[in-house]
Amino acid sequence: MLGVTLLFACDKATNASAKLDGEWELISYKLTISNGMSYLGTGDGSLIFSDIESENSDRTYLFQFNQSVNGAVMIKEEAGFFSVSYEPGFPELSMNTSTGTSTSYRILTLNKSDLQLEGSDSLGRIHTFLFRRLK
Repeated sequence: MLGVTLLFACDKATNASAKLDGEWELISYKLTISNGMSYLGTGDGSLIFSDIESENSDRTYLFQFNQSVNGAVMIKEEAGFFSVSYEPGFPELSMNTSTGTSTSYRILTLNKSDLQLEGSDSLGRIHTFLFRRLK
């Protein structure tokens, strides 16, 4: 039974990873602070995944993010390697930069046209991103 469960989880993670492949444009960004207040960002962003089929190569990403949120400017430009794991509930996307930093997001939506990610930071803020597929 455990083997079937692990095989099923690996298949879902592989399937989610393959669906990420391509270029995604940021449609909306929401920042929720620890007291529950939410703020919508304005600006642009993109996320590009390269899902290389070879087991000997790493899957790479490029994340560019430039948003103004409640008067503060947030800029992020990073590249690195990604992986997808599946736990009961939502798949998890782990993004690791070449400098050793790591960020994890729950994949709330992933289909042919939409990608929605949610993650929290060390300050207890929740970041929610909605992307639309470009390529």
